[in-house]
Amino acid sequence: RVPHITMLKQVSSNTRNEIEGSEEGMDSMQNSRILSKTVFDKPGHIWFFTLVLLFFYSGARQLNWRGSFFQTDITEWNAEQIMGRCKIGYPDEEYGGTVYSRIAETEAELNSSFGQDIDIYLWSESCVAVYNSSERDFLYSETQRLALENNVLIGMTFIQKYVDPRDSKGQRPERNMFFISSNNGKIVLDYQKVHPVVGDEINVAPGKYPAKVFSSPFGINIGAAICYDYDFPVFINDAVKEGGMYADLMLQPGWDWGAIGILHARMETIRAIENGVSLFRCSSGGVSGIYDQFGGIVYEKVTNKYVGDGFKVEIPVLPRVGTLYIHIGGLFGYLCIALLLAFLSYPCYTYALKRNQGKSSQNM
Repeated sequence: RVPHITMLKQVSSNTRNEIEGSEEGMDSMQNSRILSKTVFDKPGHIWFFTLVLLFFYSGARQLNWRGSFFQTDITEWNAEQIMGRCKIGYPDEEYGGTVYSRIAETEAELNSSFGQDIDIYLWSESCVAVYNSSERDFLYSETQRLALENNVLIGMTFIQKYVDPRDSKGQRPERNMFFISSNNGKIVLDYQKVHPVVGDEINVAPGKYPAKVFSSPFGINIGAAICYDYDFPVFINDAVKEGGMYADLMLQPGWDWGAIGILHARMETIRAIENGVSLFRCSSGGVSGIYDQFGGIVYEKVTNKYVGDGFKVEIPVLPRVGTLYIHIGGLFGYLCIALLLAFLSYPCYTYALKRNQGKSSQNM
């Protein structure tokens, strides 16, 4: 009998342990459900954790985009470099400058030891005034010649002061123009500023279309817009993919004054971040520089209003970074607003729900 009693005790003990174990398992599952319900049953909680994941992903991506996740020395970033030249010029008679002197300045610099290694030569916005079609033709043909002879990409800007025959009404006789000659002597970009500055460029006729992105000899695609154009996110979103290809580098000749120059430089870096492109900004009377796809400052300088000011700097040759913004534009921002409204309205919804439940119980 003793062995039977012992066996019964063991069975009873095992059964009790199983029951206790199952109760613990049920408690654990219940706690998990409560935690899950507590964390994910409200829009605010879901929104918070979504933002945490987005920030984590963004930070990890930025740290790892050069191929090494943690603290790679900047000297080991083996990106190819091209040499960029930003040159400041004005169309005003006060500062001098004609189409002939601008071409002479460009040629002298490219033929000097200073200009031997320049790959992209970019003038600031409206560096010279053009008063007739003969001056315009001269500026184009000579820029093409210099680009071909010196194996350099030249971005030339001008303000057209005469009525163009293509302007049927002629109500705004001026045009703010930017063209680029590639190193083969061909015009690869010919652009009219689409957004003249309100209240300042009252005589400037607006263009209609973004500049087409073109394939450069440096293995990257290049796009462009002029100064105030970059204040319009939707327009730049179109410009970086105009012509059926995506830009890797955007050029921005500009003309600023006062504190707006600092603000503009910061705003335009946002355009670079949104579209995952590098930015080469050359602005008179403001802040110029090179900015990468994450808004990082590769080089920056305050460029004043004096003709001939500017800088020469190495530009990293980097492919564009894919972004959600380039495909959906500001939709994510509107989605955030919708989530905020849902978050703010949720307490009202729960209050109304509880109130209706209370009325139903009273009626019963």
